[in-house]
Amino acid sequence: METLLDWVTPRTFLAAAALIALILAADRFGGYPRQWIDEWRHPPVGQAAGGEDIAASLDGHQSRRLHRLYARVSAEISAARAQGLDVTGLQEAADACVRLDTPRYRDAAFERLNRLSMAVPQRSSRTHPAVLDDASEDQLPVPPSAPVRRR
Repeated sequence: METLLDWVTPRTFLAAAALIALILAADRFGGYPRQWIDEWRHPPVGQAAGGEDIAASLDGHQSRRLHRLYARVSAEISAARAQGLDVTGLQEAADACVRLDTPRYRDAAFERLNRLSMAVPQRSSRTHPAVLDDASEDQLPVPPSAPVRRR
């Protein structure tokens, strides 16, 4: 007990406070020296040369993809119109979406065309109810067997 009382001095409290402050400062600012060393060893390079053709190719690919989606949606609309379904305003909306073919608005055009594709009415498919008394569906078909020759 006396040893513990001997340690309780202002100098011990000051050392403990300094240790806690050092730990907190290392936690808060510890990443900066590593970042400075990384920047010194690997300095930033300017803009890459020759990336314009890659960006133009990617932009062209996305534009062609948008036009293919537009053609598919337009075909769905014309097929629904040929079946006599009400598609008023859908083709105009698709035309408005394809006019958004700029890199800034292309994602919105994709989303709108996909939603428009879901909004195209479809003719309901014909179904017939299953017959409960049909026993022929319960039996498995047996393949015809050839006679086995014996010696």
